Amino acid sequence: MAKNVMETCQALVQMVNSGQEGEAAFVDEYYDDAIVSLEGGDSDSGMPSRLEGVDAIRSKHQWWYDNNEAHGTSAFGTYVGIEMINLLPALCWT
Repeated sequence: MAKNVMETCQALVQMVNSGQEGEAAFVDEYYDDAIVSLEGGDSDSGMPSRLEGVDAIRSKHQWWYDNNEAHGTSAFGTYVGIEMINLLPALCWT
């Protein structure tokens, strides 16, 4: 069943808040093959600030989980714009 944008955002927030953001189902369910990830700048580890495509996002997620320890995550908001959606995450990592 197709979801509207607000329902999709709310489902994403629920998955993050229940600790499921690291699961493959998260990416499989909600990320388009042509997804673009934008960060504030290139990381010290060489991760570029712009990644394109779901495989690049999967690699970014794998790198993140391999190199960091999650102590908790949460998200709030469902800010819907004309060309993008935004959620505000709260992450506790070391």
